Amino acid sequence: MKRFLYIFVISLSFVSISLACESKCGISKCDSESKTFFRPRSAIEEVDFFLGLNWYNYYSKYFEPNAYNLPDEDIHIAAGVFFQKSKNNHEHSLSNYFFPLTDDESNITPDPTDQQIFESVLTLAPERKMVGAYFDYHQDFCNNFWVDAKFAIYEATHNLRPCEKTLSTNPNFQDICTPLCFLGSNQLNYGKVANQKLKALGFDDIEIKVGYNYYFCNNKGYLGLYGSGLIPIADKPSARFLFAPMVGRAHWGLGAGFDFGYSVYKSENKSVTFLADCSYQYLFRSTELRSLDFKLGPLSRFMAASTIGNTAESVPAINYTTMCLDVTPRSVVNFWTALHFQRCRWHAELGYNLWFRQAEKVCFKDCQKPPFDGLGLGVYADTTFIPLAFENLDLASASHSQVLTNKVYLALSYDTKICQRDMNIGIAGSFEFTKKINAVEQWGIWGNFETSF
Repeated sequence: MKRFLYIFVISLSFVSISLACESKCGISKCDSESKTFFRPRSAIEEVDFFLGLNWYNYYSKYFEPNAYNLPDEDIHIAAGVFFQKSKNNHEHSLSNYFFPLTDDESNITPDPTDQQIFESVLTLAPERKMVGAYFDYHQDFCNNFWVDAKFAIYEATHNLRPCEKTLSTNPNFQDICTPLCFLGSNQLNYGKVANQKLKALGFDDIEIKVGYNYYFCNNKGYLGLYGSGLIPIADKPSARFLFAPMVGRAHWGLGAGFDFGYSVYKSENKSVTFLADCSYQYLFRSTELRSLDFKLGPLSRFMAASTIGNTAESVPAINYTTMCLDVTPRSVVNFWTALHFQRCRWHAELGYNLWFRQAEKVCFKDCQKPPFDGLGLGVYADTTFIPLAFENLDLASASHSQVLTNKVYLALSYDTKICQRDMNIGIAGSFEFTKKINAVEQWGIWGNFETSF
């Protein structure tokens, strides 16, 4: 009985610790407030690169009416090059994600009676580009098991394209450092607004799948189940700039999924095949450098701050409120489906992809709040000094909120021989759209090459 009570008390202690840690975490539940961090979709998450055209090529021979035997051991290698660019959309602009301010400049006019206050309008027009290459290795085994490994290397380019329109007419303001000047200055150690393109080049994380296929209806269709793992090799994000480019996700992940194929129609030289794949993956906690706003409101991290005993000299608060935090991206769901048409050596494929990512969970590292060090808000010549506690930090401001996007694509390919080896060469174009301001609407093109051994 005593042993049971000890176990019960210890269990309650763990629950109490867990609940205490939970109170020191933040999850973004909306996009109405400004955000300090943006996590883009990585190339590995663009499942149409890897599944489009290739999945049919991997399994098309098993849809033959007389293919009763188990599949032979085959090795398939696919590779391609891609380019993606964000679409300019003022209604769903990322500028509202970072700066949730009015877009109507006509509502902001200078006060002619007070020319001692500098006034300007600062706008952002964020742009994202990706160019790179991807690789996929797929091997079937004679017992219906298969393994698949993929990775990518690419360059991401981000450009906030800030623009400042001065409203003040006082000539004494000609030589001052404007808000845009301040946001890009060396006064800020983190969260700078760059007035130029920022680039990041590197390897995406490696994703490995192990699965098993079950064939049915005289091999007219198959259903596959698989488990997946994400191995992080990409660099962790930096908090030095707002909207900094990022390659990969830099988190370990585990998941599972299923894929499905069915031969809708098949004749001697024509076929129509329905394909689908749905995957779930959970990304685990890792430490990242993030900047925090105060609960005072959007952009409060850029307010002047100082420490007790040194109120005469102030620095931007973001220099204090940027710290290492425990970040858990949590769940990611990718659903892909396509209708593949084949006539002789020509192929056409119309596909759709739904991508969902859960809001990040951001916590103080090791479930303990960092030391306070007497931080407060105040500037030179202020008569008051407002002390701030870490309870005033908004953890949700550093969390990327929930994302849902839709993508459609059209692909064309041709079967040929190169150096006496069968190869499928294709080209595709896609458009990704969303109703939310926290994701990129973008178009893309890619070329695909696939062969087997």
